Amino acid sequence: MRLSARAIGLLISGAILAVLAASMQSITLARIAALVVAVPLVSLLWSLVTRAMSKPAAVVRTVIPQRPTAGSSATVRLHTTDVRLGPWTTLRERVPSALHRSGTSGGGYTITPPSRGVFSLGPATVHRSDPLNLVRWRVTSGPTDEVIVWPRYADLTREIRAVTLDAAVSRPQGSPQRNLEDLTLREYQRGDDLHRVHWRSSARQGALMVRQDEPSTTHGVDVLLDLGAPEVHSPENGTEWAVSATASLAVSLIRHRYRVRIATHHTTRGGASDEPLVGPSQTEALDLLARAEAIPADIRDDVHAELMRRARGSGAPILMVVLREPEEALIDRIAPLAGRRRCFALVVSTVAGTDLGPLESEGWSVSQVGPDASVADAWSDLLTVGAR
Repeated sequence: MRLSARAIGLLISGAILAVLAASMQSITLARIAALVVAVPLVSLLWSLVTRAMSKPAAVVRTVIPQRPTAGSSATVRLHTTDVRLGPWTTLRERVPSALHRSGTSGGGYTITPPSRGVFSLGPATVHRSDPLNLVRWRVTSGPTDEVIVWPRYADLTREIRAVTLDAAVSRPQGSPQRNLEDLTLREYQRGDDLHRVHWRSSARQGALMVRQDEPSTTHGVDVLLDLGAPEVHSPENGTEWAVSATASLAVSLIRHRYRVRIATHHTTRGGASDEPLVGPSQTEALDLLARAEAIPADIRDDVHAELMRRARGSGAPILMVVLREPEEALIDRIAPLAGRRRCFALVVSTVAGTDLGPLESEGWSVSQVGPDASVADAWSDLLTVGAR
């Protein structure tokens, strides 16, 4: 609880008038001085009583949408439960500057986070004052809430449908290969609408095939993201581009009913973790990538060794890797992961000419791009090369 500048001014003015009243022996000035001093003192007494009698306010925070995407806006609404805020009361809270708050009002505000991440909102504070705004005080109310900002992601439906990702799966001799277009098809059944017949796939399969609304789960895909050496996250150094590229791929594969396994170094409530996420939903995948971070130098070798061990043991026929400024040691380490599986490597680098020879010699489909490239075009080029 503190006095406002107005209250301090009244007290100083009253003191000056009291001195003048004493020196001039003026009863009138003394009464005026007493009145001027009494006003802030009465306000202080009123504030003390009001604060003692006030019931704590429970603040509820609602973020719409609950998980905003980097670069988009979200509305944060604040309201109290059980207690109605009276006059001369405002509701405020602390917001990280990285969220770019705007449009602040008593009922909430707008945030426009430029990049992904996990941020804390709150705690909220209730600011109150007396009717004359001479005494002010505030009370912290409610816990902090975590808001997860998803990375940007592009729709790669066209890019993924254009290639055959299942080509790495062993098949009996003479069995036709299926591409992603076939994953949404099934054999014709009596009574099916002939308008739903997919003639191109029917010719390839040797039987009538019709489009279905619920494609079945198909083969698994391992997705590995490495953000290189730790440094400030920014579009210029490729960190956010690499995360966005991984998010675009993961979301598109999940929508195509692939069983995705995502591995990257990330933060959790309990600290750093390298545990892969197996069969995640779109929300779980984007939550994980929002927390992705570079591996500290002192544990980099150990983490890479563990990630490689898990990748070798996963058994997924397709491995897709996104690397930011990879070191030669990492390229040499992941090259043997190809084996009999289909492997793709998308390398984002601000320095042209990264030696990707070890990957190419092991049969990887590789592509190197800069952080200013289009995510959709980068994946389209890489997947097209891999389909040849």
